[in-house]
Amino acid sequence: RLDTIWTELGAIFSDTDDANLAGRREVWQAAVETITDFPVLGTGIGSHAAVSKAYMPPTDKLIFTHAENSYLNLGVETGLVGLGLAIISLVIGLTCCAVVFFKGTSQEQIIAIALTGGLTTGTVHAAVDFIWYVPACSTLMMLLGACAVQLASSHIHALSLPRFTLDRVSATIASVGAVTVLVFIGHQQLQAAKARAFFEDSIKQSRTLEKLSRQSTTLVAQQAVKTEKKNADSPAESIDERGVVTELEARINSLEKTVALQPDHVHAWTDLAFCKLEHFGLTRRIVGETVGLTEIRQTVEQTQFESTEARITWIQKVTGNGFQDLTQAMNAALRAVTVNPCAGNAWCVLASTSFLNTQDSDLPQACTEQAMRVRPHEGQVLFEAANQAELSGDATRAMQLRQQCFAECPSERGRVLNVLLPMMSAVAVCELLQPDVTGLRAIDGLWSRSSSKEDIKPVKELRLAKVYEAAQHVKGTKQSSLLYEAAILERTLGNNDNAAATITAALVANPNNFQMRLVHIDLALASGDTTTAKKEIDWCLLRRPDSQKLQGRIQQLKQLRIKQANMPTALNKSVGTPGARR
Repeated sequence: RLDTIWTELGAIFSDTDDANLAGRREVWQAAVETITDFPVLGTGIGSHAAVSKAYMPPTDKLIFTHAENSYLNLGVETGLVGLGLAIISLVIGLTCCAVVFFKGTSQEQIIAIALTGGLTTGTVHAAVDFIWYVPACSTLMMLLGACAVQLASSHIHALSLPRFTLDRVSATIASVGAVTVLVFIGHQQLQAAKARAFFEDSIKQSRTLEKLSRQSTTLVAQQAVKTEKKNADSPAESIDERGVVTELEARINSLEKTVALQPDHVHAWTDLAFCKLEHFGLTRRIVGETVGLTEIRQTVEQTQFESTEARITWIQKVTGNGFQDLTQAMNAALRAVTVNPCAGNAWCVLASTSFLNTQDSDLPQACTEQAMRVRPHEGQVLFEAANQAELSGDATRAMQLRQQCFAECPSERGRVLNVLLPMMSAVAVCELLQPDVTGLRAIDGLWSRSSSKEDIKPVKELRLAKVYEAAQHVKGTKQSSLLYEAAILERTLGNNDNAAATITAALVANPNNFQMRLVHIDLALASGDTTTAKKEIDWCLLRRPDSQKLQGRIQQLKQLRIKQANMPTALNKSVGTPGARR
């Protein structure tokens, strides 16, 4: 256990933590800020995971369920009152151990030393890890403290444990009450265990849906900028949206079973609300409806209806069978924010469906502001806030939120880029978003499908420079991968000499990469360097003699040698010399 403690202590001051995931210091700072805002009774038992997102720096989808510090975690959830009681209890336990050690018999002194060791270990470990909510750890600490107090009570007459004397009837009633509470808690835990299985099924289904939705969104965005009909109607780009709806309905079914078993499951209610909105949009798209939720919402907010009934009737007429999806999405989001007001995504759903209850255009803005208040770095919240700003006519604010979403939430970058794809060029997007290497890869990959080589060339050059810069700060396989990427970019840009030098450096960092050897062969063949190509082919033949890709390159080498043999002598020497220029 001491090894574990020293490992935890060493991790605190480590500078190698991923900045996107944040470290203990960031978690602790967020906990201190939370205690400052809720100093007396805290935010409630078990609320750290929900509250910390409002104080943490950007962590994308990562959720910190605890503060990596039992004292701070207790301070966040129970305030200074609960933290003070815990510290007082530790002081009493250690004090009793000291009393027993100095006043007890030799046998009691041995016991006191053992109790002191256990309490001290738990006290120190609690400073760097979250152990007090682990039943095995917390129960052990309480038992050790109770043993210390019991031993010390015989040496301190003023110290005595409280005792309650009950008659048989009162004891029976108390026992029945305790059993009832235990049965109730056990039933809740059993229901939660059953709900967990359905919720995990919904998570698995969401991965499939995310993949299909990403493909569909990308194709829609590409078609928006294409001008040639043959490209827009390409059968390779068709997506079976009915299959997506089937998968989505299966996930909705799993989420409904989850909330039926566990009505306070905030994540399930929030996911259910979003799934219902997604189901509304997909089913309308399949039947050919061109009016989306945004257009319906704007029409309702801008139209003067005679009465509430007239407004609801119009909405039901326009949405048809989808009206039930909208109503269920709103109710699910309302249930989520009722259970947990920090459910930022649910506030976004309420902003999108507020027109079902009111024409007040200020309500969606208020819901979005509340979402930003409790989830200032949440990708989904930032994306929806940008859409809300655009609907409100504040294009500058919308772009600022998209910049923030792109910078802080890698998981939402694809959605941001798909929105910007029809609006601006790749160079303009780079100037707007100031992307890192990962962002440049996404921009390059998306805009390359619809832009000319000349238009995308500046982006590739910028990406190449960023890749070289990143390669200087890493070693081993990471450096090799980055240099390999740089070599591919150099070759794409037509810089074959630079590509050959870069792939050579990549092979120095990782000489056992077969794919990089193949690229090195291609570059050598392109420059007429048969010696290098033969050397690399021999290396590859020893590892994968049956590779079809390798067989093709062997044939290219033979043809190159025949071609060089038929050249004039002077020209042949010039071509066969590595690095020679013609």
